[in-house]
Order: sequence, then structure tokens, then C-alpha cells
Amino acid sequence: MENDMLKDLFNQKRYEDVIDLLKSLFCGLYEEMLIYKNVSYDEDKSDYTTLAALVRKNYPQFLDNFSLMQATSANPDNTYLDYINVLLSTYMFFKKEYKNSSEENKYDEDIEFID
Repeated sequence: MENDMLKDLFNQKRYEDVIDLLKSLFCGLYEEMLIYKNVSYDEDKSDYTTLAALVRKNYPQFLDNFSLMQATSANPDNTYLDYINVLLSTYMFFKKEYKNSSEENKYDEDIEFID
């Protein structure tokens, strides 16, 4: 159903609405990711920004992805389509990779080495 909504909004060139819908999808994914890590959060205050900050903290291997999303949204040379593309690809990547413990453990080893 959400895919149909995305397609309809996209076909209507309602790009800001597409971005808002994608961010709501991210909220659901972020909640899933936090539950996977047993991270508690205040569900009453769980908006996109708050959840994204918690995910950044608990999934340091994805910091580059968050930086790319932020840079794409802030760059005035990028279009809505550029930002939507980055959001979609990042969402699919997070959905596929957040349970991949080997990548997480590799990052944790790097952190231990630095300390």
C-alpha cells in the first residue's frame, strides 16, 4: 500500500509529500532497528530526527549513509529527485544490512583499537 502511495505521489510530482512518506517509512525502520538492538526510546517523542539520532549512535557503521542523506538534502544544487533517490537507496540498504553482525563487529574492533 505504501508503495502505491509513493508511486501516486511521485506521478503527481508531489515530491515533498514523497519525502515525508519516506521519512515516515524510515521511522518504522528505525524503530525496528532500535528494537533489534534492545535500545529503549520514548515512543511519545519518537519523530524522525530523534529516531535517526538514536540509530546513528547505535549503528556507527552507517554514519557515512547518514552524512550522505544530510549532505544531499542540504545541497542547493540537488533536486528533489536526487534526495528521493538517496533516501530510497539508503532505506533499502539499512533494511537489508542492519542485522549484519559481521559488519558491526568489524566496526567495533576498529573502535577498540582506537581506544
